[in-house]
Amino acid sequence: MKNSAVQLKVLHVTNMWPTPDKPHYGAFVKAQVTSLEKAGVLCKIIIDSKTPGVKKYLSLRTLTNQAIKEFKPDVIHAHFGWTAAALAPTNIPLVVSFCGGDLNGESGGMLRRVKYSLGRQLSIMASRRSAHNIVKSRMMLQYLPENHLGKTSIIPNGVDMELFSDMDRKQAKIKMGWEAGKIVLFAGRPDDPTKNFKLAESAVELAKKLVPDLALKSPKGINHSDMPIPLNAADLLLITSKKEGSPNIVKEALSCNLPVIAVPVGDLEWLLEGLQCSIVCKYDAKEISAAIIKLFNNNCPSRSEGRKKLLDMELDSALVARKLINIYEQVSQPNH
Repeated sequence: MKNSAVQLKVLHVTNMWPTPDKPHYGAFVKAQVTSLEKAGVLCKIIIDSKTPGVKKYLSLRTLTNQAIKEFKPDVIHAHFGWTAAALAPTNIPLVVSFCGGDLNGESGGMLRRVKYSLGRQLSIMASRRSAHNIVKSRMMLQYLPENHLGKTSIIPNGVDMELFSDMDRKQAKIKMGWEAGKIVLFAGRPDDPTKNFKLAESAVELAKKLVPDLALKSPKGINHSDMPIPLNAADLLLITSKKEGSPNIVKEALSCNLPVIAVPVGDLEWLLEGLQCSIVCKYDAKEISAAIIKLFNNNCPSRSEGRKKLLDMELDSALVARKLINIYEQVSQPNH
C-alpha cells in the first residue's frame, strides 16, 4: 500500500472533456477527476480537444509521454478504450475506464458501425496490457475476454449529490421557460441514432392523446453544472437509447428525485428496480406511451425517492472516488 503521507499522483488521459461549444462532452470525466482531487489525489489531465480524427490519439500519446517525464505519476488512468490503446507501453500501471461506446459499439450507418467495431478491438487490446479495467455496468463485461475479468471492476460513475439535488421546481421551470404543461425531458442529442429520439418522439405523440399538455424537450448548450435546473423543471426523464453503459443523466435525475421511464439498456433495470414513479419498458412506442400516461394520470407522487436509492447503491461521487483510490493503491504496489 502506498504510504498515506505521500500524495498519490494520477495522470488522467482522455479524449473527452467539456468545451464551451460542447459543455456535456466528457463532463463525467471532469466530474470524476474533481471528486478524486477533493479526496486528496494529485491529478494531471491530458486532453487534446482540438486535433481531429485519428491524429487526436497520436497527439494524446505524445502529450502523455511528455507528462510522464515531468509529472512522474504513480498511475495512468485512461478514460475510453481507444485512448488507452493509443498510449505507448510503460512500466507505470495503467487503469482503463471503458465508458460505453468503446465496448458496446454505436448505432448508425455502415461506416459508423465499422468504426466502432474496430474501436472495440482496440479497446480489448488495451485491456490486455492494463493493470486494472473498469466498466460502467455488468452488461459491458460480455465484450471483454474471460481471462481479463479477474482484473476488472464494475464501477458506475458517481454523482455529485450536493450539486444534483432538489430545488424550487417553480423557479426551475421559469428559468427554462417551461411554465406550462407537463415536461418530458430527453437529454440525449436527437441527431444521435444511438439515442433513438424517434422512439421517444413517437411515444410522447401517442401519450398526448390522453395527456394533451405533454411536451418533449431536449435542451442544448447547458453547462453540466446547470443541469440540475432542467432536471428539476421537468416532470419525467425519458431514455430510449439503443446502447448505453451506465447513463450518467439517469443517476443525476435520480439524485434530483426526478421520475424516469426507460428501456432496458445498460444498467437501468438495476438502477430503477423497485423505485416508485420509474418504469422500465420494452422498445415499443405504445408500451412507453402507456407508462407515461400511467405516471401522469394515476396517483403517483410527483417525485421519486431516487436520492435514497443512489446512497443505498453507494453512487455518491465521493464514495466512487474512494473505490478508485483503492484500485490506484493496489496497482501501484511495488510487487503488483
